Amino acid sequence: MKKICFALFMACIITGAVSCKKGEEKVPLLSITFKKVPSTMVEGETFQIEVSYNPAEAYNKNVEWTSSAPAVATVSNGLVSALAPGEVTIKAISEDGGRQAACTITVTEAPVAVTGVSLKDGSLELKLGETYTLQAEVTPQNATNPEVKWSSNSPTVASVTSEGVVTALSEGSATITVTTDDGGFSASCKIKVLDGTHVTGIELSKSSISIPEGSTETLTAVITPETATNKTVLWSSDNESVASVNEGVVSGNSTGSATITAETQDGGFKASCTVTVTEDTRYANLSKNGTANCYVVPAAGEYAFVANVIGNGDEGIIDGSVFHTFSSAISPASVEIIWERNSNHSTTSGLISELKLSGNRVTFKAGAGKGNVLVAARNALGRIIWSWHLWLTDTPEDVEWVTYQGQHIHMMDRNMGATTVEYDFASAPSNALRGFLYQWGRKDPLVNDPSQLKVAEGTITLANAVEHPAEYLNATGAGTNKAYKWAENVPYQAWGNTAVDDLESKAIGKKTIYDPCPPGYRVPQYNAFSGLTVSGYKTAWDQGMETNGKVNHDAVYIQNNWWTWGFNFYTARTNSAPASFLPATGRLDYSGPASSTASWSLGLNACMYYWTCYKQTGELDNTAATLTLVNDDSFANNKQEVDPYALHSSVLTACAVRCQKIE
Repeated sequence: MKKICFALFMACIITGAVSCKKGEEKVPLLSITFKKVPSTMVEGETFQIEVSYNPAEAYNKNVEWTSSAPAVATVSNGLVSALAPGEVTIKAISEDGGRQAACTITVTEAPVAVTGVSLKDGSLELKLGETYTLQAEVTPQNATNPEVKWSSNSPTVASVTSEGVVTALSEGSATITVTTDDGGFSASCKIKVLDGTHVTGIELSKSSISIPEGSTETLTAVITPETATNKTVLWSSDNESVASVNEGVVSGNSTGSATITAETQDGGFKASCTVTVTEDTRYANLSKNGTANCYVVPAAGEYAFVANVIGNGDEGIIDGSVFHTFSSAISPASVEIIWERNSNHSTTSGLISELKLSGNRVTFKAGAGKGNVLVAARNALGRIIWSWHLWLTDTPEDVEWVTYQGQHIHMMDRNMGATTVEYDFASAPSNALRGFLYQWGRKDPLVNDPSQLKVAEGTITLANAVEHPAEYLNATGAGTNKAYKWAENVPYQAWGNTAVDDLESKAIGKKTIYDPCPPGYRVPQYNAFSGLTVSGYKTAWDQGMETNGKVNHDAVYIQNNWWTWGFNFYTARTNSAPASFLPATGRLDYSGPASSTASWSLGLNACMYYWTCYKQTGELDNTAATLTLVNDDSFANNKQEVDPYALHSSVLTACAVRCQKIE
């Protein structure tokens, strides 16, 4: 029997080896990905990267691992070891087909733990009303988190601020304790407060005042007895949006009523003054219908706008976003003109004068000329903390558009920064008709002349953008797609889009603190341009537009030079609808370096690009949706597209904005 089995086995080997394995085919590897990777690691940490293979039954799953910076992190069989601070790219390359997967990891310095804290003073005697600053020493001195918290076990006897300033409030004893955030180490100082002359009452110099917006008046607190040891007074307002107070100086912020209260630290005695803030009729209030980053100045005269609120206020800060701030309040110390441009965007002066910070408002005088002015506010350290665009033009009118989905919306009759809507259809539009250009997600207009535009490069944040309102930003230090972003992280909600998946929901959105439009307007919704047509017929909202068709309505199609002139679009999907002219705007597209003027491409006389509020996410997070028409022979039969879902521009690019009315 054994001889028979052996004979059969040898026969299989010799004559049918292939047939014995029939059906066992080698499955090639198509792709590999990492299941989960950290974006950051700390020195000394390790992390095992797991690989997903497509298909899972691939016959050869061998990969070779590499590190772009072994001094920062090494990798062995997918185990990453963080060695030193820096950035490293970990890559896996398959043996079968050379398929690749990669990730970028930032290694941060290992934290230095706190080991203790001490106070210079172990005990103190203070007179009633006296203050003293305690000094805490955290060890080691290079601790990563040296933050401490202060507390008093008897705050009615002695209080302490977050900076360690102790105030003696009443006779008695108290213990002031400092505690480290890291490790909870603590140290204490015993305070003995000696008696003095107590406060018995307080009065204000006036019980009621009336002041105009933007002005101030000083209230004086009178403490009794005059010999009181602690004369500290705490000031407050029950309505700071109307009137605020600082050490007795009352500022009228907006029309209305507020109560200013002065309270003694010793004894808690109070006195109040009713403040009525009236309208300052000297100035036209540009913020009357809400604050914004741009204000239309329609005629010569004196104007004012709120200066202590950025953008459209707290409602413009989206929960869950990565905006540069969580508060819309600022405290300017001064204001200045960054640039002035006439209607044709040439440098000029005298469009506005007498610019000044008056309380919490900016006031200025506008002349009769048309143009645009960029004004910035600086803090006490001289740093720009916000800026505003003053748009000296006729009051824009609203034009009804109908989206492909049937929504009735209203759009401005001109581009942001344009000072006219008049066009003779006989020559290329002027800058007065084109307006200014904007990098997606930024509030400030950019001068659309590369020879006059400064470029800022490097690792750029949203806060950097606020500090450099007049510069074209190019974030050369960004991560994925870094050549196409103006900041390390441009949030998709920057211009108000709060949805990222459903096409219909993309049409909603809201106005944000970075929106460049005036009060009552916003960057247009995602589908705002979907109903535009030059032929009067559309079968799909992202359908290409036929520009060669015979159109006979108010010179809708400018036969020879549309790419440098523009289109007079039908606005409601039919050729009987009203028409809106959208000039060819061109765009500013920069590839660096900053010293090279040849780095600019696709200038003003090249096609049209209009932003919407929608920015892509995921792999295409460096792009945002635009109305795009380009002079490109690759489009069959010269069909140009108005498809904001398929056509998009990088957020690094500067394009035009046509504002939509908020309804």
